Amino acid sequence: MTQAREPSRFRPGSWDLGFALGIWLLFMVVMSLGALLLGGQAAEPDPGVLLAALPAQLFVILLVPLALRLRSRDWREEGGLYAPALPSLRRGLFDYLWVGPLWWAFAFSWQALVQARWPEHEPSQDAMRLLQGILTGDSPLALQLTALFITTLGAAASEELLFRGLMQGALRRYVGKQKGALILGAFFGLIHMQPHLIDSAFVVIPLAFLGYLLSLVRENPGGLWACILIHASNNGLAIVLELMK
Repeated sequence: MTQAREPSRFRPGSWDLGFALGIWLLFMVVMSLGALLLGGQAAEPDPGVLLAALPAQLFVILLVPLALRLRSRDWREEGGLYAPALPSLRRGLFDYLWVGPLWWAFAFSWQALVQARWPEHEPSQDAMRLLQGILTGDSPLALQLTALFITTLGAAASEELLFRGLMQGALRRYVGKQKGALILGAFFGLIHMQPHLIDSAFVVIPLAFLGYLLSLVRENPGGLWACILIHASNNGLAIVLELMK
């Protein structure tokens, strides 16, 4: 009797965790070099710092599929980029109906608790301030579109390829579904730490929870396409809410 296929279609990657972490470290190196070259040492943040994310994001979006293709014949299935993509994207819209409200409710509640603990502290919004300056100022349309791409689709595609495409498949091989999702969620939150400890308190826990939810979505039939759609939509909604303030 043949074994029934998992409904989630999740197939752990044939690559090891060291390979996934190596790609992630390369991404961070490219990001850091871009920030240094484009004004990261200036006294006041420069719009170029935001644009520094673009080469790092493109690096991941191009390199990860190529590296996976060289690593495995079934790289699309193992990475979660199920074909055709359209049904997976539709599934992503369905998944966002529960991920979005759950995460936003948690994030607002958590940030309210942190604000109540440190009522005099205003969270740092350097990246959002740069984005607002580009979108609401007299910047060229090409720069505005690039900034929107970086903060929505570029961030979603590159981070999901790294975390849910590479690292989750490797982690699942070693520690299983639930532990892997918890570890990856915690790691996702920690890499968003801010220079100031209180600023980190505002974002790390909510983003760790979002990373955990996205790891659960990765187990669903929508796979990585659904994660990218949810991540990009979430970032876009956050930008709209900030611009409306």
